[in-house]
Amino acid sequence: MNLPFFQKTSVKKKKESLDSNLELLYKREEDVLEPEEIDENFFYKHITTHFHPLFCESSIICVPHSKSIQGLVLTKDIIEAHCFQPSRCFRDQLVSTRQRQKTVLFDPPITIITHSGYKEKRTVRIMAEEMVYVGRKKIIVYSIDKLLEGEVPKKYSHKPAITIPPIRNAKNDLEFLNMFPENLEAIHELQLAVQEFIDTYVYIKGYNKTTVERIQHMYMKTYRTILQKNKLLQDSCRTPSEHDRFLELVENVVMSFLHKKIWIQTLQQLLESQDSYLDSICCVYSHVVLSQYSLRYPLSEMHVSCFYDAISNFQKIDMQAITPLEKLAVLRSTLDLISVAVRDYVKHFGHSTSDTSVTSDEMIPLLAFIIVQSRVPRKASLIYYMQHYRLARMIEGSVYSFVLATMKSACEFLKDDPLSLHDIAATQRSRSVSFQHESKSSDLLLSHHRKTQSADFHKDTGPHILRPHIVLPSTNSSTSSHSDHRKSLEIPDHWVVYQSSSSSSTNTRHIQKQSLGASKPMFSTIVPSLSTNLYPTKLGRSLSASPTTTRKCPPEVIHVPERLDPIKRPASMIDTVSDDDMGDFLNSLSLLDGDVVGERTGSIKSLNYIPL
Repeated sequence: MNLPFFQKTSVKKKKESLDSNLELLYKREEDVLEPEEIDENFFYKHITTHFHPLFCESSIICVPHSKSIQGLVLTKDIIEAHCFQPSRCFRDQLVSTRQRQKTVLFDPPITIITHSGYKEKRTVRIMAEEMVYVGRKKIIVYSIDKLLEGEVPKKYSHKPAITIPPIRNAKNDLEFLNMFPENLEAIHELQLAVQEFIDTYVYIKGYNKTTVERIQHMYMKTYRTILQKNKLLQDSCRTPSEHDRFLELVENVVMSFLHKKIWIQTLQQLLESQDSYLDSICCVYSHVVLSQYSLRYPLSEMHVSCFYDAISNFQKIDMQAITPLEKLAVLRSTLDLISVAVRDYVKHFGHSTSDTSVTSDEMIPLLAFIIVQSRVPRKASLIYYMQHYRLARMIEGSVYSFVLATMKSACEFLKDDPLSLHDIAATQRSRSVSFQHESKSSDLLLSHHRKTQSADFHKDTGPHILRPHIVLPSTNSSTSSHSDHRKSLEIPDHWVVYQSSSSSSTNTRHIQKQSLGASKPMFSTIVPSLSTNLYPTKLGRSLSASPTTTRKCPPEVIHVPERLDPIKRPASMIDTVSDDDMGDFLNSLSLLDGDVVGERTGSIKSLNYIPL
């Protein structure tokens, strides 16, 4: 009997059972889903980004855990199967918002069971509950452990078969889609829809949201058609990062087809006045150095040559970048180049690495300086285009959201005209026009008659007082025209500027001493008050005659005690109530002499006045 042999086999069996138990334990640990933040959930980000109208219509939304849907391509049917409204007939029943035949039994806070309309009966577990507000509407979001409808692929490879290019370029993106024969039909349908849109679209003020939704419908149809027929791209989009890249790629292709219709033909006429005003501001501020932008040392000493790379890169946003995504990418790279220029300059002065970072308060005037020096036109249209014509809705806190907010703040910084240079230039232009008008009128022959000269003098005093040979600060009348231009910037959904108070806009627009931070007027003056009478006063006699004065009677002196009876009080002028309609209490009060004063004890005092 070989005992060691039996001992060896028993040890091997014991070891194999231990390994199997460890594998089961590891599998159980992998199956355990840990709670996740709702903002990081892939299903939630997808529905809020690409199905935002459906999200707003629903009252209850079930969001599967991100790990439970890895490798799944989210289609429209799957999204709609997880959005619900409370049933009007049954208490614990939910009805799908779009697919009314689908219902689920709701048993909070534990489970949700599919009831009717679904392919199979499933019971899912509620992991967490959160409330989201869209305006004043409350939407309840339940995090569940698995899908209510849809199957996750069993074999899922983390390595995609093909990599979607991360850099957006309209020409390269279209060539990428044309590489696959499966995409030709979807691209052809997209071109037909775009041509129909170009032929039939007419811009109507106030219906910009409808225009974007119409373009977004073409975009989503192309996106779904490609993913349904192209298995290679479908496998690549199983990871969230590749899926987002593919969405941006399709958006870039769609907006490149509509570039001429939207950017050139529509927005150029819509925002022409706003663009011209910002262009005039940038023209006036083109000679202002960076030291007047209220920046800390040594940033205030930086020369324009330090930002040549950022300026040349920002100039690409006008001609080379044609879609909103491409323009946002150029703006993002410009901010990066500004940070690099500041870091290199600060390091040259020997400061610590902590001083090289650029805060958001410093980035706004720096970007404003780059915008002025680059002389890029149509800045108002640029902001409006990047904000409202993004087909894949931007998520709060994304990089593009920060980039766009910085651009809007920089244009607001310039729009406020902190040095009042635009107001002074406009005032000087108005003065020059008025002087030219006066020089033409002075060539007329003047009469030498004494009375005519006096009348001419009276007629000409007004214009000479209104137009002195000194440049006065802008008054309320002169700034009204500029304020109209500034208010016109807020036509499309208040896209660029924050409404500042009227006091700050009228009192702080003075020339400052070498800084935008301080506010001090150059000089103080008083504009003489002028009569608004359009016709000269009639001269009754000659100006050389002695003046005459009209005598008036002295005012009549009124003695109040003589008008009033000291014994009786004066009757009310509006007392129309007869004595019969008055009660006993009021009648007794009217018969009393003097003033009646009531105290807490209820006693009545009669104070009689002694006549003088």
